[in-house]
Amino acid sequence: RQSDALAQYLRSEYNVGANSYVGIMLDRSEKMFIGIWGILKAGGAYVPIDPEYPESRKSYIIEDTGLSVLLTQTDYVFDLGYYSGAVFAMDIQLDTLAPAVDFTPEVSLDSWAYIIYTSGSTGNPKGVPITHGNLLHSLAPRREVYRPISHFLLLSSIAFDSSVAGIFGTLCYGGTLSITGKIDVGNVSYIGEYIQSKGVSHLLTVPSYYQLLLEPLSEGDNSLEEVTVAGETCSRSLVESHFGMASLSGCDLFNEYGPTECTVWSTVHRYERGHEIPSTIGKPIANTRIYIVNRDGGLLPVGVTGELCISGAGVSTGYLNQPVLSSEKFVADPFSEGARMYRTGDLARWLADGSIEFLGRKDDQVKIRGYRIELGELESALSGYPGVSGVVVLAEAGAQGDLELVVYLTGEEGLDSVSLQEYLRDRVPGYAVPSRYIQMASFPLTPNGKVDKKALATSGGEGLQRGAEYVAP
Repeated sequence: RQSDALAQYLRSEYNVGANSYVGIMLDRSEKMFIGIWGILKAGGAYVPIDPEYPESRKSYIIEDTGLSVLLTQTDYVFDLGYYSGAVFAMDIQLDTLAPAVDFTPEVSLDSWAYIIYTSGSTGNPKGVPITHGNLLHSLAPRREVYRPISHFLLLSSIAFDSSVAGIFGTLCYGGTLSITGKIDVGNVSYIGEYIQSKGVSHLLTVPSYYQLLLEPLSEGDNSLEEVTVAGETCSRSLVESHFGMASLSGCDLFNEYGPTECTVWSTVHRYERGHEIPSTIGKPIANTRIYIVNRDGGLLPVGVTGELCISGAGVSTGYLNQPVLSSEKFVADPFSEGARMYRTGDLARWLADGSIEFLGRKDDQVKIRGYRIELGELESALSGYPGVSGVVVLAEAGAQGDLELVVYLTGEEGLDSVSLQEYLRDRVPGYAVPSRYIQMASFPLTPNGKVDKKALATSGGEGLQRGAEYVAP
């Protein structure tokens, strides 16, 4: 009823209709969902803006979309010097709206549902508009892959597309959706207790957060039926820890892969006990085609690394207001007439069983001592080392100014550089074996829970011991 009233008001007062952009900048609460539903029912597209974003990013999103209406709350109304459009304070104005009369939502498959901004290599974020048709494509396969969701706990910000899976994948199929305050998400003990006391059945989060959550979930009975990790490479340690916990014996573990540009997910993998390749991202979901191609765009055979490209019903039309970049990344599908293909810039390879192994970013390729090295390939290899729970490999300037490979990792005590090097020598060429290894208690994270690689070098950590007594030449 409240979202109907809001939709009617947005239409009558602000002429919100098909492909209108409406901003939503609210603290985590049920009013976020009322706002999202109201915008969609009015025919508009919601543009989520995290209140904790720096002012420059908020200002850029508002300017880039040309927002005419912003749903927010009184805490932020007086901090909008960068915005001159209409403001609707949900915490005080929503309850004053007249009930909707004979209201009928007006949407079509081709109209925008939301615009989510992703980080851009140029420094400015890129707006990705997603249609209702894209969204329906993304939702339909969830009934085939997952059990019915009875209770989903939303951990991510609505400014990230993983929230779309939780919000729509739960409510559109009749489940219960829960949300906690921002401060509560950072308290894994509280979240563990919440899951157990409220009977939460499903979660979707990044692997690094789930790793932290395992400890509070290790005690007592769990109602969790399925946990999905996405957004980062999943480590062998995490998979083994999940299957090694008696309290999670009835809980399945999934790994989803998919860029924002292709509507949340494009492939999915269900782990099984004893699975040997934790970086597997599975097989394509329905109405999605995956290609792995070489530099010339030719299809590659099983086992050969190339760029992962996605085609199908989930692919967006391109970036908002960025025609040049859109023409580079969103291209005609050369293998399916009339279809559009997105070039992800990710590296992957087909496995013999028809699934895909993720190997990092194409732009994570570095050149050291004349050799081209894929950082993602090293991370994928190291993630399989026993006791390693997280790993990031960077190319940093050494004492002489030359680039050298540095491994940052988290995991059990007792790791040593010699053993790690010996392990890698069996899996990658000798010139690609790093010499520096730094162990950390935890990785610094970005607002969406991914590893903040820029902050790694200044976040502390200890160099690993060689693990063998030094013998002079």
